[in-house]
Amino acid sequence: MKRNFLKSFRGKVLLGLTAILLNPSSLLAETYRPKISFSLENNGNSNIVHLFVYPPGTDDRINEKLQGRVVKPGETADIDIYNKPGECVYDIKTVFADGEENIERQANICDMNGGTYSLYGKDDRVFKVSNRADNDIVEFYWRRPGSDWGQDLLGSVNIAARQTVVIPVNDSKCLYEFRAVFANGRIAEQAKNVCLNNNSVVSDVIFDKQ
Repeated sequence: MKRNFLKSFRGKVLLGLTAILLNPSSLLAETYRPKISFSLENNGNSNIVHLFVYPPGTDDRINEKLQGRVVKPGETADIDIYNKPGECVYDIKTVFADGEENIERQANICDMNGGTYSLYGKDDRVFKVSNRADNDIVEFYWRRPGSDWGQDLLGSVNIAARQTVVIPVNDSKCLYEFRAVFANGRIAEQAKNVCLNNNSVVSDVIFDKQ
């Protein structure tokens, strides 16, 4: 009887040691998982109450990142995402207190690491201006069709070759015209319906090589 007790006791001790030996490995695995960190910035008119960041095709409800935090207009919140190695493409869903939702499909969160993810109100437009030419863009203008160009939005800032900048404007229409003036004197103009195949306030405005 005593011998059986000792065998059982030794077995429990060995199982306990196994658990102790495995735990540090699990902690190390968690520590060295890739992490993406960025600031969530609320430029809208309503509180942000939920932020879901999830791989395309999966359930968004299990990946809520604010965990009860509320991001008021003008405020930011730090967001950390532990992703798999090499996994960068995610869908991002933002829910505002007034019921408005914003969904960005196929976002590259690896490009956000260390930066800011900005959200705007439904009455705003955000132009994501990309310069794919070989010269800097020194002036940038937008207008509704038939109106004047107005003021240069860049001021003393240039958009360098192969650089992208985000320019928010207080407008909510769909049809716009854009003009870019390059450092070499070239002027490029384009017209675009920013609402076409786009449910976001953010729109790409791309200037390619001549």
